[in-house]
Amino acid sequence: MSGSSDWAVSGWWIGRELGRGGRAEATLTRNDLIELWVKASASPKPNIRHFAEDLTTWTHELGATEWVETMTTPEVARRMRQGVNEVATGVEIWDMVSMIAAEYADPFARCSANVVRDVRAERPRGLSTAMVDSIRPLEENHPRTAARNAMIATEQCGTVTSTRDHADRFVETPQSFTSEIVAAAMRGYSGKLVDYLDRIADDDGNEDLEILSSAIEDMTIRYGEPDVADRSPSAEEIEFVERTLESYLNRRIVDTGDLDRPLIQGSNLYTSSDVVGETWRRARRNMLKLHIAEIELTDDLVTRVYKSNRHRATQDLRRKLFRSADRTAHAQHPESYGLEHTELALGYRGALMRLLFARARTYVMDSSIESSHPWGEKYEGPLPCWEREVVLGILQSDAETVVDGSVPEVAAFIDRGAVRPMVRHLLEVHRPTNTLAPSPTKSVALVMQLLQGALAMAINDDDIFAGDGIELVGKKAAGQTWTQKSAEIIRRLRTHRDEWTELTETNK
Repeated sequence: MSGSSDWAVSGWWIGRELGRGGRAEATLTRNDLIELWVKASASPKPNIRHFAEDLTTWTHELGATEWVETMTTPEVARRMRQGVNEVATGVEIWDMVSMIAAEYADPFARCSANVVRDVRAERPRGLSTAMVDSIRPLEENHPRTAARNAMIATEQCGTVTSTRDHADRFVETPQSFTSEIVAAAMRGYSGKLVDYLDRIADDDGNEDLEILSSAIEDMTIRYGEPDVADRSPSAEEIEFVERTLESYLNRRIVDTGDLDRPLIQGSNLYTSSDVVGETWRRARRNMLKLHIAEIELTDDLVTRVYKSNRHRATQDLRRKLFRSADRTAHAQHPESYGLEHTELALGYRGALMRLLFARARTYVMDSSIESSHPWGEKYEGPLPCWEREVVLGILQSDAETVVDGSVPEVAAFIDRGAVRPMVRHLLEVHRPTNTLAPSPTKSVALVMQLLQGALAMAINDDDIFAGDGIELVGKKAAGQTWTQKSAEIIRRLRTHRDEWTELTETNK
């Protein structure tokens, strides 16, 4: 399962080329170390992205265990799980992290990342191309998460982080646990298929639905019930989760300014305090699911669950308010609403687009295109470069000026033809001296790639398939199903995401 790590001698990373440019020195960050480890590790190895993500997760999980801290030092364990972009001085810390990676994190990551191959082998046969494109994202993240959770929580899959003996036993005989780990991944996958099937079940006359239903039944027979079939929690489990959540909230320092923040700009009618109850309800529900699945509710996990549910509850209340405002306007001024307003509330769509613009702008602000792109070797201008500055301005302007009804669908903003002539005009008028690209034509192309890539990165595949997916994908063409429309959007997003990754991470 794991290739040889004999190459990982003391200071093995020194002098190796980093994806962000330059070569690694004795001092580096944990994320840099993981990137270089994935590049240097022996083949055959899993998909590079899956391997890197799982290696990152396993490094964090191992760093949180007492036995790894005993094997190394408290500072080494901390570096494995916190401050992942902090630079640590000297080789001693990273030598010990590399030791843990070689002995445990690498084989664990190979195992959990490789389940994607097994899941893809179970992809239902006979589906349309559009449906295959739609369910392909479900084959990657959740099965790996299910595999990792099973490896941590269940004896049949190794309970690999509980003690060093358990970890050693797994590394020595991984084949003893493989079938159970794959089964756990398959239950996670079939659970996602059930969720997806429920969302598209109103698409009558679709042969794909029959194929999916049959495939889920077959997987259930061979691997067990899909993960969506949660049992009801016991009274003791409910009491434990509520006590844990209450303890977290009592320890949490509440920023009263946060609670008074308006949900909608320019209106103080609703503030963040209005989602406290809904956040508690959602966090309790999801913590119960985790507890039933025998996943330890650590302080870090409870914090992540609470914050993510607060974010979702805030978004949902905003959407409800926009829908309500749109219905009120329709009732008061029906003569101003033509056929073009028969779709879902455009006020909500405008608000959603503003959130996407803000998220995309953060990606552009945090990028290091000036150093990661080959053109950066000759760039001596100020930061940000002209192209990145233009994209930041476009996204800021879009966020401020988008009006209800002006956004037919996300794709219209990702594949927007009006930007090219505008950028050419800016080049001609201002003749900037701080362009990263060596020519005007290449500057225009770089602006488009940055803009499209950042917007694509800001949108998750789950957003397309979630309950608000219809608002995200816009209108479908005559004779086109929502599945086909969603698949079309997903294909565009992936193309732009790949270009973004190439531009900002791996192009040097």
